[in-house]
Amino acid sequence: MAGLTIHFALLTNRCNFPFIPVVFGGLFLVASLFGGDDHGLRSVAGATGPSEEMRISAVESFRDWLRQKPRLAEAERLGEYPVFIVAAQGGGIYAANNAARFLARMQDLCPAFRQHLFAISGVSGGSVGSAIFAAALHADNAPLDTTAPDAKTCPKIADFLAGVGRPRISMPPGR
Repeated sequence: MAGLTIHFALLTNRCNFPFIPVVFGGLFLVASLFGGDDHGLRSVAGATGPSEEMRISAVESFRDWLRQKPRLAEAERLGEYPVFIVAAQGGGIYAANNAARFLARMQDLCPAFRQHLFAISGVSGGSVGSAIFAAALHADNAPLDTTAPDAKTCPKIADFLAGVGRPRISMPPGR
């Protein structure tokens, strides 16, 4: 294939005629007219998945998740219940590494992170990194209903968001 492409490229340069698009266009035309792969499209009515009545909406799923006893108890104790929804972008192994490291770091900073994580949406490498994190959580076998012993669910994150430890930059007057 590489030899044919080089040959057509050299012919294109010599004759000033676009051989490559003509050849590939001709092959596409022949394949579309005489290909006959006999692959049909499935319709929704013929699908074998769960019916529309059996599917649970995201709102119902979130309500069910939030109404579990440990979550209600912690919400009552704290007066609020933080919920995390993570979106992991694609980009191959780089995105997989960053997603897994971010989620693991969040778990390190906030031991209750896994109880507050409702959903992870990932694409390409981000979904691989998210799956690695989920597999590590399942391998840990820690109970999901443990609550944080202190008053704050995630003390380091709460302190960061409250501004504790942020550097104060003083600007000279007139700026």
